[in-house]
Amino acid sequence: MEDKTKKQIYTLTVRAGKRTYFLDVYKTVQDRFYVKIDQSLWRGEKRYLRNNILIFEDDIGKFYDAITEIKDFINGGRSG
Repeated sequence: MEDKTKKQIYTLTVRAGKRTYFLDVYKTVQDRFYVKIDQSLWRGEKRYLRNNILIFEDDIGKFYDAITEIKDFINGGRSG
């Protein structure tokens, strides 16, 4: 049975060593957007560990600002 409450409309994949990140944008039937970020980590012997987080459209700007701040901190943009 097809789930009609959401529709995947955009996806990106980021490969990083043993980890792969999937960033998927979904649209609900109420025309609301959210991002689902999945991390897939190779555990060996055909096993993967998967984790995910959902970021709703009302929060995406806050999440972006936080990630940008963390990136700047790691790259030396902030003194701590």
